[in-house]
Amino acid sequence: MMGFMPVYERQKITDALHEACEFRTDYQFITKRKMKEIQKKSKRR
Repeated sequence: MMGFMPVYERQKITDALHEACEFRTDYQFITKRKMKEIQKKSKRR
């Protein structure tokens, strides 16, 4: 299984991003497909 491993400590901002994007980067695996969706959303803002 492939995924992205976080290289940060949890903070209020990361928790807010988790809430907004509906995924948890601190313990949840993200597929390549989901990561591409997130990247597309972030480019639109």
